[in-house]
Amino acid sequence: MSKNARINSSVNKSALSTVAAIVLTAIIVGSGVGGAGFFYASNAADAGIAELRSANDKTNSQLGVVQDENSKSKSIINDLNKKLSELNAVQDDNSKLKSQVNDLNKKVSELNERATALQKGALVSFEFIPKPENLNYGYKSVPAGVKVSFLKFTTVDGVTLNGYIWEPQEKKANFALLYLHGTGGNHSGSPNTANPSVLLITEFPALYSSKGYAVLGINDRQGSPNANKMNLWDVSKDVSAGVSILKSFGYTNIVIVGFSLGGQHAVMYEAMYRDPAIKGLILSAPVSNNPWRIQYRYAGNDPLVCPGNLKTNYPAGLYDKLYGEAKDLVAQGKPNAILPDKMPYLACTPIDINAIAFLTYYSPEGGVTNQWIGKVPVPILYVRDQADSQSQADDAKWMLGNATAPGSLVPSIKLVTMPNTDPPARANHVVSGKNRQLLVDTMLSWLQEMKFG
Repeated sequence: MSKNARINSSVNKSALSTVAAIVLTAIIVGSGVGGAGFFYASNAADAGIAELRSANDKTNSQLGVVQDENSKSKSIINDLNKKLSELNAVQDDNSKLKSQVNDLNKKVSELNERATALQKGALVSFEFIPKPENLNYGYKSVPAGVKVSFLKFTTVDGVTLNGYIWEPQEKKANFALLYLHGTGGNHSGSPNTANPSVLLITEFPALYSSKGYAVLGINDRQGSPNANKMNLWDVSKDVSAGVSILKSFGYTNIVIVGFSLGGQHAVMYEAMYRDPAIKGLILSAPVSNNPWRIQYRYAGNDPLVCPGNLKTNYPAGLYDKLYGEAKDLVAQGKPNAILPDKMPYLACTPIDINAIAFLTYYSPEGGVTNQWIGKVPVPILYVRDQADSQSQADDAKWMLGNATAPGSLVPSIKLVTMPNTDPPARANHVVSGKNRQLLVDTMLSWLQEMKFG
């Protein structure tokens, strides 16, 4: 029952009781006194009716007050419901807005990390690509827990190159290794090819990524078919691009691993850039003095590298002639022109070479590795096969001597000559025989010794 109904019922019951009492009194009194009694009863009834009307009026007044209060309460409730609805809508909007803000903050954080990484290295763009069709690892599948991604990147001077990165998946690597191939090399070899850096191409990334290292291999601009057609200083931009890519992946502790001519590229890069992200260099069978190699070793005077007696195949003074041709072509504004005479090369065979490649790789003014090694401010591992006909004992002697000479910036250098009683041969330059595992173990041992891992 409502409040109004309860009030009406109570008032009506009271009034009716009063009227009944007056009427009964009037009957009793009237029966005893006659007409006087009737008059009295009539007056009493009028008084009861008046009281009843008064009570009804009072009830109606109270009912009006309650109705006004109910109306006001309904209005207030409607306002509150409206405000609650608006508040719920605002809360929904706030929740959506917070979600959007969180997403934006996450994206901004990622972009900031990316920008910070890129600012630390060269300005280089790269993108992921599918596995190239001609890429053949050939030796085994990718180890469990290792991810391989293929990249295409553009250097600061607009040259587009490619490579791959191997990364352990369970835990982010503390150190990354940047692998540089040798003359005319690339990262598409397999053990069944004569690629001059088979070991490091096909086994090195898998072995070291499974040991907790990230490994980035890049094809630089002097790779096949551009061997001996490039400016040494431009190849340093390729190395810089590789370093920048590793930084963008979050790797700021990097060891450069250079095989053969890649060792020269590693030395030249760090000697010039002195990048604080580079913690060390590993030089596998590096070259030390290319001008000397061309003047003496590859001109037919070194039986270790020249099959048979090829000395008579090259005229006296050939090196000076090549040097003069290269300088003349560069002076004429033709740095990419091929020299008129061929240059003796690996196994003393004659090859074509352009002017800028000769001056930067094979002249005294170029990047003579053993002259630049003393400018490298990080620890170095130098490893070679004892029966290597290309990187010989004198190469190691010159490199070690200059790295430890007074004024050298090299904090430490370790020379490891892997024993081999086989006859000197180029096959031992690429470590294709008995010392394959020893090379890998030697490199890993040095990394652990230097606490690079």
